[in-house]
Amino acid sequence: MLFIRALRASALVAVVLLTGCATFPQHKVAAVQLPVATTPAQQPSAYANVQFFRGKPGAANVMELAPSLPGMDKTIAMIRSNISNAGLFRSVSFDSSTKDSADLRLNVRVYNHGDIGGGAIVGAVITGLTLYVIPSKATDTYTVQVEVNDKVGQPLAQATNVDSMNFWQGWVFLPMSGNTIQKGLEGTVGNQVRAALKDAYDSGKLSAAYQPSSIVVGN
Repeated sequence: MLFIRALRASALVAVVLLTGCATFPQHKVAAVQLPVATTPAQQPSAYANVQFFRGKPGAANVMELAPSLPGMDKTIAMIRSNISNAGLFRSVSFDSSTKDSADLRLNVRVYNHGDIGGGAIVGAVITGLTLYVIPSKATDTYTVQVEVNDKVGQPLAQATNVDSMNFWQGWVFLPMSGNTIQKGLEGTVGNQVRAALKDAYDSGKLSAAYQPSSIVVGN
C-alpha cells in the first residue's frame, strides 16, 4: 500500500516536472540586432530608469512589478543589457543618483497586458485536469515605451511598439521546452527595446546630443 502511494506521488511529481511548456514570440516588430545604429565617435552618457508593469498603458489598474519578484530580476537585467549594449551611449548608469550628471535621461517602460480573461483561465484548468494531454494557450502582449530626455529633463524623442508572445502548455510541447519564458522575453521584449531605441535615434531628434559641444566629458 505504501509502495502504491509512493508510486502515485512519484507519477504526480513527474507530471509537474515534465509537462511541456514553450513560448513562441510573434515577431510583429522587425528584428533589430546590436548595436542598433552607427553613431558618431562622440557619444553622450545616459541614465536609464527601467520599469515593468502589469496592465495596459494608462489603465487605472496598471501595477508596477517589483524587481524583487521571482523572475523579474532576470527580465530587468536583460532589458538593461540591451540598453547598455545598444551602441548609442558612451556609458549607461541605472543608479538614480547619477541622473543629474548624465547627458541624457531615458525612461524605459514595459507593459504586459496579455490574456487575463476567462478564456485563458478555462484553458489552463482543462489542461491541468487532463494532466496536460489537452494543450492550452495564453498570449502575453507587451507594449514598450522609450522616452529620451535631455540632462534637465526636457523631452527629445520617444518611441513605442507592441508585440506579443504565445505561451503553450501540454505534453505535445515537451520537445520544445527549451523555448523558455526567459528566452521568449529576450526574443520579444528585448527586441522591442532595441527597436524603440533605434527608432528614437533614427528620428533625428537626438542629433544635438551627439554634437561634441553638448557632451560633458568625464561624467
